[in-house]
Amino acid sequence: MKRKAKYTYITICTALMTLASCHQEELYTGPCDVHFRAYLQEEVSVTRGYAAIGSDVPAFTAELFVSDGTSVHNPGLTWNGSSITGNLQLEQGTYHFYGYMPKQDGATFDPTTKTMHVPTIPGVSATDAMVINPQTLTVDENDQEKTVTLKMDHLMAKITPRIYLNSTYAQMRSIKIKKVEFWVDGGTNTHSASVTYTDDHYSIAWSTGGNVPVTRIVTYETTNPVTLTTTKGEQEYGHCYLCPNQSTENLKMRVTYDVYDTANALTRENAVAENQIKRLTGQTINAGTNYKLNIQIVPTYLYSLSDNDEESLVIND
Repeated sequence: MKRKAKYTYITICTALMTLASCHQEELYTGPCDVHFRAYLQEEVSVTRGYAAIGSDVPAFTAELFVSDGTSVHNPGLTWNGSSITGNLQLEQGTYHFYGYMPKQDGATFDPTTKTMHVPTIPGVSATDAMVINPQTLTVDENDQEKTVTLKMDHLMAKITPRIYLNSTYAQMRSIKIKKVEFWVDGGTNTHSASVTYTDDHYSIAWSTGGNVPVTRIVTYETTNPVTLTTTKGEQEYGHCYLCPNQSTENLKMRVTYDVYDTANALTRENAVAENQIKRLTGQTINAGTNYKLNIQIVPTYLYSLSDNDEESLVIND
């Protein structure tokens, strides 16, 4: 009886050890949580470097496509002004990341051709559209967390007016800017971009969509108007973004301002100067380039400064 009891004890212990060993070999921690960090391309006219998004970048939601070559995940990716979040869990495998910002409805991605289609990009906008560079991430079997770095390139060009006052007129009147607006005369064309990826590169094919009703793009507005100086290139007033596929022939700008006499008395309120931006007419513009335009406000009829017949004109210089 003693020998039999001893034999039984050894058998049970061996079985328990075997079960524990199998459990360790087959340990699985579940899908890997993927975290994001993002960088934005700096202006091409200055440098082709990248800067981490920060508090100076407005909140946005990006369209993100994650493909293993056959299937495609479409998680959300949001920057709220202080942190970037995404809801993505991946099993073991190799994944490729594509996308753009800001998110809009109707975008698609074909994993077979590696082509992303982005519709209805406005011809002129208050928001800079950007495309996400391709990025690859490998998830191993027991990875619990991974971080992927996304770099975003400009899809749009930037238009920045630098407005100043005619020096002769400034001897008799001063002008304070209140609002600057941009639009494409006759309607705002919409555009579609087909972004095709090859390894770590991409190419863009543009096409033109239909017209939508004219929308004023307010890029600078203040309740405390700023007095113009006569120094060329000194003061910047707002900006807009222009699609490289958009014709520059009909891009216009409207400036709303108040006029004061030498005693700083208001002589004309909400004066308007509206002109085609001739400096860009017929020009091919490039994504990521900041076009800084020196624009002089030259009110006409300087020989007769009565408030009744005073008119205004914006002239490219």
